[in-house]
Amino acid sequence: MTRAVRPASIQSAVSAAYRAAGGLECCSADLGVSVSTLSYGTEVTDQRPGGLGVNYLDRLGRIEPL
Repeated sequence: MTRAVRPASIQSAVSAAYRAAGGLECCSADLGVSVSTLSYGTEVTDQRPGGLGVNYLDRLGRIEPL
């Protein structure tokens, strides 16, 4: 299940990248982080203390779907 995100937000871009790379579970395995950590990266709230992290976003952008 995907989280509802604001259009044209970083969260929507990350969510689209997850879908393009095969889904949240596939990205979790490829990046070596938990599904909950990746899901946290698409949370809409502005109250979270940080985000997904630039290193994870860079690695996510380099995934080549099979």
